[in-house]
Amino acid sequence: MAHPQNADWLKDLGADLVTLANNHTYDFGEICLLDTLQTLQERGIPYLGAGAQLAEASSTAFFYLDSSAPEQERAVMTVAVLNATRIEQDGTPDTKAATETTPGVFRCYDSALLCQRIRE
Repeated sequence: MAHPQNADWLKDLGADLVTLANNHTYDFGEICLLDTLQTLQERGIPYLGAGAQLAEASSTAFFYLDSSAPEQERAVMTVAVLNATRIEQDGTPDTKAATETTPGVFRCYDSALLCQRIRE
């Protein structure tokens, strides 16, 4: 657990995204996970891999990159980022999966939803 003001360091360092799907996301329970999400939202720091419900936890971030080449040669690239965890391979982990109505992480041991998100 860290002090919420530590999130300011992420902002100061120029973090573009925080990934949260891992085996420690639920170490301090649901309330602390929701506090983390709120802290990141308040600071305008996007996050993936966890959320107040499954749609948020399984969302995708997009980054649009271009080269420094002259305008007529400029190559534009879109990078899509997903964040998921296979924590459930450890049997009965304490890290909860997000559902349609409850907070948690985006689990992908059953890869069907992950593949669906990749296709989207």
